[in-house]
Amino acid sequence: MAKFGEGDPRWLVQDRVDGTNVNGWHWVEKDMMEWSKARLNELFTGLKLVDAGGSTITCTGVDSCTGEAIINNRKQKIIPSYELEIKLGWEGATADGATAKGKVHLPYVADENHDEDPEMRLVCEVDDAPSKTLKEAFQGPGKKVVTATIAKFVAELRAGGGAGGAAAAGSAPAAAAGAAKPKLSSANPEEVRSTATAAAGSSSGAAAS
Repeated sequence: MAKFGEGDPRWLVQDRVDGTNVNGWHWVEKDMMEWSKARLNELFTGLKLVDAGGSTITCTGVDSCTGEAIINNRKQKIIPSYELEIKLGWEGATADGATAKGKVHLPYVADENHDEDPEMRLVCEVDDAPSKTLKEAFQGPGKKVVTATIAKFVAELRAGGGAGGAAAAGSAPAAAAGAAKPKLSSANPEEVRSTATAAAGSSSGAAAS
């Protein structure tokens, strides 16, 4: 039996006055909605969606982001759970200088379809000729840019939301998390039993003498 205060650190449950979740062992749940809104704005505001054939479309930012986004951390494992509806603002111009604006609507960005291209549609504020021209221009390159940017956001969210995410809040520093865990024993159970028996016999012999 180990002496008081000794033992494998993986088995020790310590009272922490500072409330630190050592090595991210205990369940931590972090609301990531505010981070999601801010990060989406960073990624999309000013992003050129289309610049081809004289037509240009630029994203003006995130008009709305609703739903939920949560990161759970348990035993150093990040478990994302999110379901978002995102609306992006856009404005554009055709080759002849006519302008239009509207929204890019992504109705369902969720953890269950993180490895799929998100559903999206471009909505025009008015149904006129410039809007129709820009809507057609968006279908190829514009969708690719939005898809790639959403994929970047999703990857960051699933990784814990960067430096300010649940991974940082609920676990020890990366260096500590990556450190090798102590081995309990490399011996098989039979070797352990035989060694313990021999040690017991040696102690008895010493006591008798």
